[in-house]
Amino acid sequence: MQQQAMYNLQMKVFQEREELIVNVRNVALAQGFVTIIKRSKTNHYVILQCDRGGVYRSNNVPMESRKRKTS
Repeated sequence: MQQQAMYNLQMKVFQEREELIVNVRNVALAQGFVTIIKRSKTNHYVILQCDRGGVYRSNNVPMESRKRKTS
């Protein structure tokens, strides 16, 4: 059933950007994950991704290269 819902989204042409985003988020939520907008340009395209997707970015910066001293 859930795979069918995702397939139906792939075959559908959406009239509005918000309609696409709402439908994709509803299907994703039913499958247990959340989608976010990765990149978009108004009236051109929108790229959605899983909120857990991407590459880990460490925030551990060496003391010498910090801009401010920690308090």
